[in-house]
Amino acid sequence: MANRIFAQRLNQELDNMGLPERNQDRIEAFAKLIKAPRFKAESILHGEQMPNTETLQLIATELEVSIDWLIGQGKDDDTH
Repeated sequence: MANRIFAQRLNQELDNMGLPERNQDRIEAFAKLIKAPRFKAESILHGEQMPNTETLQLIATELEVSIDWLIGQGKDDDTH
């Protein structure tokens, strides 16, 4: 369930940033953003795996959100 929440919030924030729709263009853009292979970026975007701590911090920083919010933890899950 945590992976699903993470992927949903990640994609929501990527939409807000103006990244391409959820297709190969998004995967490529996200892979560049996190400096990872496309297969790993795709797996993260689809909630099939969680990123490691370093990558999670990079994502949160780039999206300007807290890690706790991104992974669906914390006191107030509705705020960034």
